[in-house]
Amino acid sequence: MAGGNEAAGKTELTPRLGKVASRELALNGYTRYEQLTAATRQQLLDIHGVGPKAIHILEEELRGRGLSFLALDGSASTDRALPRKHNEGGPGGELTIDQIMTILPQTVPSLAALTNDVSPAALHAPPKPGEWSVNDVLAHLRACSDVLGGNIVRIMTEDTPAVKALSPRTHMRRTDYPAWQFEPAFEAFNRQRSELLAVVQPLPTTAWERTAMVSGLVGGPAPRSAHYYGDWMAGHERAHVKHIARIVAHVRDHSANFRAKGR
Repeated sequence: MAGGNEAAGKTELTPRLGKVASRELALNGYTRYEQLTAATRQQLLDIHGVGPKAIHILEEELRGRGLSFLALDGSASTDRALPRKHNEGGPGGELTIDQIMTILPQTVPSLAALTNDVSPAALHAPPKPGEWSVNDVLAHLRACSDVLGGNIVRIMTEDTPAVKALSPRTHMRRTDYPAWQFEPAFEAFNRQRSELLAVVQPLPTTAWERTAMVSGLVGGPAPRSAHYYGDWMAGHERAHVKHIARIVAHVRDHSANFRAKGR
């Protein structure tokens, strides 16, 4: 991720991206084309609100400047952007409150079912060099829960709290989450989710429109609602549950092939 967390405002990126993608890229520190050359397509696709259409537009803009995205090996990237569905929900693709409150309680049991019979070694094994293992994804989800879930709780329990913009990826790098063993990390994530749900489940739908004033943005402080963070968190988790399912399937296929060759 590029340095800093900025909101859409002073950006040189093309307005063809639309307001949502421009804003989310800026929040993650991407306001200049040269910054994009330090990011892979998948890293940008992992940003809430940035989909394949935005990646295609950025690739055209970069190509016109003699630039390109970063490949996993650190070289100029030539692979095609990975498909990513936009959230299907309210206006502009935003998840509804009902959808958010369906997804958030499902994440922990879904992860438990996916990883129940997977060995600790397999949970720490990346499917390919340079890719995340199941344990790495869980570390990322915990960091997202700290930042996004923490902001939701503050918004729901305080009157217009002052919040400093922070990227979950930046927060994760400041923690030791990737070094944790899976079982205690999963228990910690489960506790996080129980604490969040204890706050939000009793509240009316209108409570999600409560806001915080967020600083550290390019255009100055700006309001962000609990709905904004809930949409980001739930959509992100839904994608990463599918991500973990793919990793587990790969690990199982690899193990089966290894056993077959050993016979």
